[in-house]
Amino acid sequence: MSSCVVRGKSHISHAITIADHVTTRSKLNDDERKGYLDAVSCLHATLPNLIISKLYSRASHFRIDDFLLTHTYYSFQNLFSGLSLHYNRWFLAIYDTVLRDECKYPGALPYWDFSEFSDDITKDPILSNSATSLGGNGAPYPNGNGPVQVTYFGHNLTIPPGSGGGCIYDAPFKGTTYNSDPTETSVYPWPLFDGTSNPIWWFTNPLCPYNPNDRCISRDFNVDIGKDLRISRIEEGLSCPDVGCFLSRVAGAVHDHDVYPFNIADTARFAIGGLQLDPITAPNDPIWWLMQANVDRLYSIWQNQDPDVRMNQINGTITPFNDISNTQYQKYYDDPITLGTRIPLHELLLDASQRSLRDVANTTNELICYYYE
Repeated sequence: MSSCVVRGKSHISHAITIADHVTTRSKLNDDERKGYLDAVSCLHATLPNLIISKLYSRASHFRIDDFLLTHTYYSFQNLFSGLSLHYNRWFLAIYDTVLRDECKYPGALPYWDFSEFSDDITKDPILSNSATSLGGNGAPYPNGNGPVQVTYFGHNLTIPPGSGGGCIYDAPFKGTTYNSDPTETSVYPWPLFDGTSNPIWWFTNPLCPYNPNDRCISRDFNVDIGKDLRISRIEEGLSCPDVGCFLSRVAGAVHDHDVYPFNIADTARFAIGGLQLDPITAPNDPIWWLMQANVDRLYSIWQNQDPDVRMNQINGTITPFNDISNTQYQKYYDDPITLGTRIPLHELLLDASQRSLRDVANTTNELICYYYE
């Protein structure tokens, strides 16, 4: 019988057999939370990078940089496309594996149920600014912080200001810096494609290396945006009859909702703000991984409502927002995805083989082998 790992919301996780009944577990105590934070610190500040290439060499120092730069390089395939859900699942599974195998974390990657404190996300213990939390808000931005205009692959969005905007100023991530390589540097991180006249530059110049650009982790908590993470909104996403609808409401493909301005995944990022407004470099903030694990949990719940139909259901292309009319991306990724479409993350585990959508469609298969409490 295969063994799978249980991912839980602030719960102790351990290897179990698929046949085992998953019971409720006590919440992590401070020592267990510190154990997770120690593993995160291992990735960010202790474990050296493993990917050695001309492209990454200048900007990559620690193991987390392997994840960031890989995510950056393939962002024009994995963000806001039909590949998003499967890419996210495999990306998280690799991160989980590295935490356990390379940083000796004894548990499994937890998730952040961002609907639980949707009335006021600042009341969520995970954002309490305590030494065993995932940190708090950024410092208030000097002279206030107005709306932020961002452009995601030709889609323009206006993000209302929150109550922070600056660097995280208290434990456990005070002073933590991250690498990125946008075309301009600012205190407030801007999406890479805002400052780049031709985003396909990353592909037409594959041997031109990324440069280091260390900046702090910033956040800008927005309680009003967070209210749109209420459980009724989550349930609406889970009520989708097909994966195309689910992508639209939850995971970042073309959003066409009449009531909510952003899809659920974007709403969670915008409620945190700061670095999370840049979907390319957002994984540098440790909260991103727990946020995305919850998106994967919602996807898993949706799949298992009708597994015979939904486990292998796919939709769209490997084009941002599935917009194949955009000639910038069309010649690269205008073909519809299939279950055989490859997910280009093999470098992170120094694995010569690329995994396909079929390989990660079911969380309890032999390759990734986990499920959620």
